[in-house]
Amino acid sequence: DASNGYLVWRYETGDQVTSSPATYEGAVYIGSVDGYIYSLDAQTGQLRWKFQTGGPVVSSPTVVNGLVYFGSADHQLYALPA
Repeated sequence: DASNGYLVWRYETGDQVTSSPATYEGAVYIGSVDGYIYSLDAQTGQLRWKFQTGGPVVSSPTVVNGLVYFGSADHQLYALPA
């Protein structure tokens, strides 16, 4: 919380998070070295959904026209509905 310096929420993935998050319509999207991309509620940090790839997700996701785009170390580029 920028007004008082207190933590608003946090979410633990199964491994390191090395990318930057993307936000879209109240959700935060983040990839993890555990091979998942996560969709979290931006206000509460609660898991909305997660999607498993075949390798670490170290690229930063981007959202365009309601689709979340991201790459994985499994040599694939993914597009998922936000």
